Amino acid sequence: MKEQAMNELSRMEVRADDIIQYGYIAVKQFPKSEKFVLATRITDLMWEMAALISSAIDAQYNSDKIRLMKEADKELRKLRIMVRNSMKLGFLPFQKYEYWSKLNDELGRMIGAWMHQISNRKG
Repeated sequence: MKEQAMNELSRMEVRADDIIQYGYIAVKQFPKSEKFVLATRITDLMWEMAALISSAIDAQYNSDKIRLMKEADKELRKLRIMVRNSMKLGFLPFQKYEYWSKLNDELGRMIGAWMHQISNRKG
């Protein structure tokens, strides 16, 4: 059981890495006027989200794990909003938006499942 949980956590970190790598590719094509505003905000969110996930994985107490994962989930929600608006504003082609959203959705489901699993543990 513990090995399966660790595998889930490492998959969560891998998915966060995938989001960061794809995000950098996607924001490269933003117009120059947005590279220092929206693109920077997006990259900052991605890094913060990944850092919170790593901190949650390393946290000793379940209450700290859940708190950190809730924060990571908030950052993910902000990222989703920014990615969606990037597409609506014409900075991001729909195909890139669609793929990036798929990665974000997968990570969101992983975070939710892990928080549910942690909150149902005894002790």
